[in-house]
Amino acid sequence: MPNVFVAEDGFDEVPDDLVEAFVVAANGCFHVRRLSLDTEPFAELTFRTGDGFGAEGMERWRATEGLTLRAPKIARATLEEVESFFRAVYDTHRAEAICLLYVTPANGGLWRFIAPEQTVTGGSAHWTSPGPAPNGWFLAGSFHSHGSMSAFHSGTDDSDELGWDGVHVTVGKINSPRPEYAASIVMGGRRHEVEIDDLVASAPPVDFPADWMTRVSKPEPVLPVLPGHVFVPRHGGGHSRRSLLYGGVGYGE
Repeated sequence: MPNVFVAEDGFDEVPDDLVEAFVVAANGCFHVRRLSLDTEPFAELTFRTGDGFGAEGMERWRATEGLTLRAPKIARATLEEVESFFRAVYDTHRAEAICLLYVTPANGGLWRFIAPEQTVTGGSAHWTSPGPAPNGWFLAGSFHSHGSMSAFHSGTDDSDELGWDGVHVTVGKINSPRPEYAASIVMGGRRHEVEIDDLVASAPPVDFPADWMTRVSKPEPVLPVLPGHVFVPRHGGGHSRRSLLYGGVGYGE
């Protein structure tokens, strides 16, 4: 039996413990679907399925249509760890690789990767389940590499991932200084594209101590010596250029 709510006076949001619900409101009928990791919703997809109803007492529902991410982001260092693994596999085997993504609600939400046993080629990574998730952790999706190719969701990726609700990211051009990403969240057999920065925290800016700049200076400019000219002392300790070709007449003083 689907969970159906009517947007009447006092209705605010679909309860967090529901994975799926329908809302009937004056401004439309909405389908809400959630991806929950443990008991906390990670992502919420809201889309309009029909016209609204003008029944007495029915209100407009201020729904945010589309995909809304509600979980803390993956630490940048955690992403760099899995990139380093993918790069090592490519350098050693010229092959793809996969890591499984886990999350724990402890400490406000933390993420980690685990590399399963896998057999890899230049176009595939066949893996076996590492067994139950570590205590307190929940399997949340996967990251896999495309070696030196661009990042995109291939037909094989779709067949592997569209039946697996969670975060799924393809990492491409892993042999370059700046890899590519095709990031997505899969819910209910549908892939929803997101930016990698929607999932991964930005690196904090790193600055240097201010006193370092006091230790840097440029040398005094040096005048060029032209052919046939020499520098001779100037009265007062400076220097002037005198021509050897024109009787030592000073110029440029």
